[in-house]
Amino acid sequence: MKLVADLHIHSHYSRATSPNLTFEHLTRWAQLKGVNIVGTGDISHPGWLAEMREKLAPAEEGLFRLKDEVAGAVQTQAPPACHAPVRFILGGEISNIYKRGDKTRKVHNIVFAPSFEAVERLQARLEKIGNIRSDGRPILGLDSRDLLETLLDVDPACHLIPAHIWTPWFSLLGSKSGFDSVAECFGDLTPHIFALETGLSSDPPMNWRVSALDRYTLVSNSDAHSPEKLAREANLFDIELAYPALFDALRKDLTPSAPPSLRGKGDGGIGGFLGTIEFFPEEGKYHLDGHRKCGVAWDPVTTLAHGGLCPQCGKEVTVGVMHRVELLADRPAGARPPRPHPFTSLIPLPEVLGEVYGVGAGSRQVEAEYMKLLARLGPELAILADVPLAEITATGGERLAEGIGRMRRGEVTAEAGYDGEYGVIRLFRGASAPMSSGQIGLFGEEGTAKGEKRKTKGAAAVREQAALYDLEPLLSPLFLSPQPPSLPYEGREGGGVSPPFPGREGGGMSPPFPGREGGPGGSGLAVLNPQQRAAVLCTDAPLVIVAGPGTGKTRTLTVRIAYLILEKEVAPESILAITFTNKAAGEMAERLAGLLGAETAGRVIVKTFHAFGALLLREWAGRLGLSPDFAILTEEDRAAVLRQACPELKQGEVDAYLAQISEAKNRLLGPDDLEPCPYVPGASESARHVRAVYRAYEVALADSQALDFDDLILQTVRLLETHADVLQAVQTRYRWISVDEYQDVNLAQYRLLRLLTAPAPPAPQPFDFAQDKLWGEPTYPQLWGEPTYPPGLGGRGANLCVIGDPDQAIYGFRGADPRYFLQFEQDYPGAVTLSLNRNYRSTQLILDAATQVIARNPDRQAVEIFSDFVEQVRLDVYRAPTDKAEAEYVVHQIEQMVGGTSYFSLDSDRVTGDTPAAARSFADFAILYRLSAQSRL
Repeated sequence: MKLVADLHIHSHYSRATSPNLTFEHLTRWAQLKGVNIVGTGDISHPGWLAEMREKLAPAEEGLFRLKDEVAGAVQTQAPPACHAPVRFILGGEISNIYKRGDKTRKVHNIVFAPSFEAVERLQARLEKIGNIRSDGRPILGLDSRDLLETLLDVDPACHLIPAHIWTPWFSLLGSKSGFDSVAECFGDLTPHIFALETGLSSDPPMNWRVSALDRYTLVSNSDAHSPEKLAREANLFDIELAYPALFDALRKDLTPSAPPSLRGKGDGGIGGFLGTIEFFPEEGKYHLDGHRKCGVAWDPVTTLAHGGLCPQCGKEVTVGVMHRVELLADRPAGARPPRPHPFTSLIPLPEVLGEVYGVGAGSRQVEAEYMKLLARLGPELAILADVPLAEITATGGERLAEGIGRMRRGEVTAEAGYDGEYGVIRLFRGASAPMSSGQIGLFGEEGTAKGEKRKTKGAAAVREQAALYDLEPLLSPLFLSPQPPSLPYEGREGGGVSPPFPGREGGGMSPPFPGREGGPGGSGLAVLNPQQRAAVLCTDAPLVIVAGPGTGKTRTLTVRIAYLILEKEVAPESILAITFTNKAAGEMAERLAGLLGAETAGRVIVKTFHAFGALLLREWAGRLGLSPDFAILTEEDRAAVLRQACPELKQGEVDAYLAQISEAKNRLLGPDDLEPCPYVPGASESARHVRAVYRAYEVALADSQALDFDDLILQTVRLLETHADVLQAVQTRYRWISVDEYQDVNLAQYRLLRLLTAPAPPAPQPFDFAQDKLWGEPTYPQLWGEPTYPPGLGGRGANLCVIGDPDQAIYGFRGADPRYFLQFEQDYPGAVTLSLNRNYRSTQLILDAATQVIARNPDRQAVEIFSDFVEQVRLDVYRAPTDKAEAEYVVHQIEQMVGGTSYFSLDSDRVTGDTPAAARSFADFAILYRLSAQSRL
């Protein structure tokens, strides 16, 4: 079945698009144009998905149609000559802006899904990364390679096609922010890329010059921002009407045979993918180089002659598609790949009519003539490519037939587009020469165009003009390179592992303490400042290090651990380092491997609190009646367990009860320990409900042999408090304990550390939490009795070193309390307190400003931070009249510093386009706000 497909459009949810981009209007215009399969556009937007479900019904496999109650009204708005089935395929564009290789990359990709369910899963994944609700084409700080991985994980039948690959600003091969090859962008997942969308400013002969593109099917789509723009570029198929058949046609090898009408014009079009309908590329708005504001439009040689700088303003011109193709081309103009697909270049019928009648393409006269032609001759694409000229003459007149005949023969005159300005293709003005090579009818019928003067006018003339102006020395390294550079995908060789740690040949760097005879002072200590060195050398007392931001906390801890092993001959297995995040644990382990070598570093236990708890619980699971293979529940699992245990709860109640249970566990409270707050009316009844739900939840966990995240610490504390032999074994094993970010510990974590380090029962807490909780708690929060501490530890517990900054406490909402940090000397008599106050991250101006903000913190231990950086940094204070104005200001500042986030940014002059290629990416920015509600602005 022969079909026309336009797979890349937008909905009315995208910025700068027509409100008429609804399924009703799209169906009508698909019939008027002669398109059989239309992309839905914007599948990442939840609102558009809701409209899909409301108005579309399943049709053939993976395709959809208008529901009958909607389709009836649409059918009356199209002439009978245009009536034909229209199908929708679920697809949409995503803007990926991210940093790779010290350069900000801005790549647009089209993603496709086979079902509404797959779309829902994709939206759920993407919404965890960025905002998918404010724009139909979301802007995400997500690597293109990682988007593809996410897509394949959602459903293997999903597909990705890079969009308009040559566009300077937002594309795979774009001159401003793209890559030099497909493999450089997608790395190990490159084999999953089988098609590329070439965009309006290039056509197949331009792409044929780059042999690296031979392995991909080159497709063309309209990227329509209004229904009227459908099919200005499109694809031709001869396939079964089904989602799998369409993508199979794009993936399969090119067919080696062709009918006589296609010989010499491309021979991949028999069955499957037949070829493309194209713009004349000069009409695309990024064909030439130029600077729109100054009216400068250049071919590549002229750009080189001027050093790429605009003579009017001195700024860099935008390098267009023609120039970029020349940079990557390894074939001469006019060359063809082994089996090219056919194509035909067309001008939209309203533009042809406008020139015939000497009026605008959007005039009422053109609209009336357009509908008359469609009523008598059929859809627009058929009129432009296939309807005999005699029939066009009889219906539209000789001048219209002459114009369409010239278009079919390529006899047009072009004023090429540049720097966002569309070009103009004219049929009747000035002397014209054939401008098309190898055009075909709509489905492969013989065309009459001959010659390839258009390419001589452009690409081949580059070399001629270079010789004329003696520019060949400039041209040769750029345009005559036999193969464009292809850089490896950074950090993903060998299956996606991070680059090796510098110098880690043979499993690790040489130890930084060369020769123990000389004692301390090897390279590990030599890189430390005096305060850091003092912290490393303090090994005979409990140690609390007050470390301001950027003062080298992780470096100090890791060098101290290395010093213990290499200088104090401490066994690596007796060292425990605890962090708050997996990322921090991974960084610490990596640094230790650099200092000690991989084998020795691997014997040190570096874990988060929860991972350490899981380690002990699996070892001693039988003591708590658990299986060593107990499951650890995710947040989704917790909700499912509670819904099963208490099916009467609504979703909002499930979330609320889980939050209260989590808070209770972080305070070491079981169901029977919850007490109502005496100051809250109705608290007793509320506490009874929470206790009942909590008990049911715990029973369900026990039945499932599962623990939730909070249990990993709660149950570890219970294990150590109720089993003296386990406590003795653990205390004997870990004699040197280091804790990062100690200001963020909560009661359960604090209690765990006290058990690990104390040779005698820990003293009661010196302060009361009664005002900080929902239900109250015992003065000394211990649920399972006082443990009997084992003899034989010589009266000393494990050596504990903690580091942190009470001014940076951020986990109060999880029960953390910086007062544990402040009372360290009371908990551990004889403890030493040291400070790190030299900042390696910020300038003094930043530090002074931060100090002003935190100076009034209650119970603060003032630490004066200083920096030696002399970089000039300015703090701007902006007073906005409203909260919305404040949000707009922040967005605009980021938009300018990343060099634009969309074509609207450039076309509306919100940004100048002068931002260098190494501009900032979204990952370079942080936005702080006091209230969650502000984030929704």
